[in-house]
Amino acid sequence: MGTWGTGPFDNDAAADWGYGLADGGLHHILVTLNAAADAGDFFDADEGAEAVAAAEAVARLRDGAWDESAHSAAVDEWISQQTGEVPADLAALAALAVRRVLAPGSELLDLWEEASDPDADNWRRTLDDLVGRLDI
Repeated sequence: MGTWGTGPFDNDAAADWGYGLADGGLHHILVTLNAAADAGDFFDADEGAEAVAAAEAVARLRDGAWDESAHSAAVDEWISQQTGEVPADLAALAALAVRRVLAPGSELLDLWEEASDPDADNWRRTLDDLVGRLDI
């Protein structure tokens, strides 16, 4: 897992996912979130990181606020071009996807917990905050 921080785009899978947003748009987000929602007993780490990225994109669309990051530049650019309201069901799906990342059977969660990294708590708080932004 190429990870350099606790932010939603601070890993290889999420950063790469962001580049697909310009071409795939909302469909790209929906495919990613639905894959998370439909995940079975095992949820792959890269798919989990992509789900977090997609959920963060929805939250940014919804609240218009985010921290600037070189790793999310493609997402930030796409979001700045969007208009209109975010449907409540999309925000609910995004929150569900993040909750799946935080649930048993999530490889991403397991990797953070196994790493004994002091940033693991920060990562967890980041995801809890993301769910809160989506549940508004």
